[in-house]
Amino acid sequence: MMNGRRVCLYLMCFIFVPMTVQPWSKALFAPDGRPASYLKTMINNARDRVYAAVYWITDRDIASALAEAKNEHDIDVQFVSDESCLEVQGNQIAYLWNNDIDLFLFPSNTSRGKMHNKFVLIDNKVWTGSFNWTWSANNINQENIVITDDRSVVRQFEKQFEILKERCVTELSSNGHKKNKRKRTRGNVKYLVKKAKRRRASPKKSPQVT
Repeated sequence: MMNGRRVCLYLMCFIFVPMTVQPWSKALFAPDGRPASYLKTMINNARDRVYAAVYWITDRDIASALAEAKNEHDIDVQFVSDESCLEVQGNQIAYLWNNDIDLFLFPSNTSRGKMHNKFVLIDNKVWTGSFNWTWSANNINQENIVITDDRSVVRQFEKQFEILKERCVTELSSNGHKKNKRKRTRGNVKYLVKKAKRRRASPKKSPQVT
């Protein structure tokens, strides 16, 4: 009789104690794993958002996946990049802008250094590592990526993405306008390239010691 009661109590505990769902994670490496293909699949399968902060983007296939997510699947796509990307041969900044992606450009010649992140929030997951969105990163360089849906980690990247947007000097919004804190004018990528060159050509100001 006692054994029967113990079994019943054990079964009741098993049924009513909630199961803990362990966070999922995955590691990828380039060039062996050709992670760009996995990234494009994640973007294509996005249901809600794609928020990227990437130092350089020259891979047209990845840029096309972002444009398709925005324009064909109505996904909220936002992209933060460093201003130096404007001068990189084959950069996809103009392409993203022409496809209504919300763009934020970080001023690279400042005391804050460069926007050197390479991460993207896709729905409830974050992709991060050393991987720039370039052909060389996918096919030649030794790169690493970690993907996780650990909620505590994702929240930290969400917070950092908003911080990065606040630190950007230029926003090219999806309605085709360039915005900054002082004025709102028609955006022009060629003008931004010249502006970025002038900024980096000017001497850096030494940070004040307090």
